[in-house]
Amino acid sequence: MRKEFLPAISKLYVFNHHCLLFIKEGNGIFEVDFTKYNFESNRIIFLSPRQYFRLLSGNFTIIQYEFTDESIDATAKSRFLFKHLVSLGHISLDCKKPFHLNQFTQFNFDENSISLLHDAIEDWIVLNPFNTTEDEVDLLFDVKEIIDRKYNEPVELADVSKQLKQKPWKIQSLVKQKLHSSLLTMTHKQKLLEAERKIAFTDSSIKEIAYELGFANPDYFFKFFKLYTQQTPLQFKEQFGFNTQDSFVNNLTELIENNFKESFKMAFYARELAMSEKTLSRKISERLGTSFIDLLHNRKLKEAKQMISNGVSVTDTAFELGFKETSHFSVFFKKQTGASPLSFAASA
Repeated sequence: MRKEFLPAISKLYVFNHHCLLFIKEGNGIFEVDFTKYNFESNRIIFLSPRQYFRLLSGNFTIIQYEFTDESIDATAKSRFLFKHLVSLGHISLDCKKPFHLNQFTQFNFDENSISLLHDAIEDWIVLNPFNTTEDEVDLLFDVKEIIDRKYNEPVELADVSKQLKQKPWKIQSLVKQKLHSSLLTMTHKQKLLEAERKIAFTDSSIKEIAYELGFANPDYFFKFFKLYTQQTPLQFKEQFGFNTQDSFVNNLTELIENNFKESFKMAFYARELAMSEKTLSRKISERLGTSFIDLLHNRKLKEAKQMISNGVSVTDTAFELGFKETSHFSVFFKKQTGASPLSFAASA
């Protein structure tokens, strides 16, 4: 099934099937599984059943595709895309690969869904986000699947080793080197996600949730949850439920949009929003999971890419965006993108 839509700020979109969201146009910050992500156009994100999408700032035009269970089952290694090992599964569409763009905008999806999945998996493998061999990444996903099933009980290295027929030291070393984690940390992360889901989306009491997640008593769960979120379960539930009546994100986004070329200091934005810089910094962190300077830099970078792609010179782009020296702009651009403005212009 193919569907194109413009997500509304703060609205929850919950998906009951495996799907991909192709960000056709736009940029901004969105949330999946209580984690914030900053994305631009020509990106594809992959979501599993029970996951949600919520736009926090910016604007996107999104094309959504849903996969049948048969398509997922028939596609080897589909878990690379949908079983989020550390963070959201995603790939970027290279403009120099029009075949991929054509698939997402013109092909008959119902007839090509498995082919599309194979291409996406190949792109993900080439990206190689964990810098592993395919055998190693398969082993990491095997470990992840065990933890996803057993998160509400102790996950012992010896048991994982026996199930996967791999040496304990190999599993432990691979998880530490490639994921910078441990079995205990991975288990806690999955347990926390399940706790957040239950608190946000069910009417279960904290006591019921604690026992469902394998805690000996609610006090242990309370301490566990606050340790990882710096919030009590009740505070988390109240904050997660913020709606479009909370105008802070919309007001801040509009203010940056109208002033990012001329005003670079947080003091200006704090004054316009009638709050202290400390309060502004805290609210940006709580609501958007980022910082003021990253919001400003991301908006400047988006404008810079658009201007250079449209043939505006690097010097004119720099001055238009408020940089006093072209060299300062070049340093900023390369730090953000890994390429100089001239290299970007040549490949645009």
